[in-house]
Amino acid sequence: SICLEINRLVERTNNNTDLRDFILWHLLEKYRHPDYMSQDQVFVWLYDNYFSRLEIKYLNATNLAMIHDKAEMFRRLALFNLAPNFTISDSVDLHSIESEYTVLFFYDHDCDLCLQEMQELDLVDTIHPEITVLAIDMNTDDTRVDALFGLYDIEATPLIYVLDKDKRIIAKKIQAKQIPLIL
Repeated sequence: SICLEINRLVERTNNNTDLRDFILWHLLEKYRHPDYMSQDQVFVWLYDNYFSRLEIKYLNATNLAMIHDKAEMFRRLALFNLAPNFTISDSVDLHSIESEYTVLFFYDHDCDLCLQEMQELDLVDTIHPEITVLAIDMNTDDTRVDALFGLYDIEATPLIYVLDKDKRIIAKKIQAKQIPLIL
């Protein structure tokens, strides 16, 4: 419904490209950091339907490449898609974890908010034994961990993804206290 309203709004600009472009840039930025977990797909839709097809003021090849890359990341991390696999040690391979639910918890050991979320995750884990929590400290020199920043769109910590038994993303960028609501 958001995308339909964007189309209507763009149509109402009556071919005023300055106004249209202002609206498109504003919406692109809004949905680059959406308020709700599935709204990142509005960013993908904006790229597919406008930014990849139209001449838009201030859109150059460098900007277009960055928008394309972000749209592809959002497309890959869409709800119900298979979570990208990774290995962070010789014994931890995401897709080999056998659990009803897997919670990916990306954190920084120097982050107070991360430590609070970790305590909340401990409570959730105690109440829901069908959950396996994979906590990954992003404040490290390990190149395998560094690769996760781009793989999982990690711009800040803490960051939580919830996966089902098939390792499909069923929730993302939520707080630990919201996990029971998802389950």
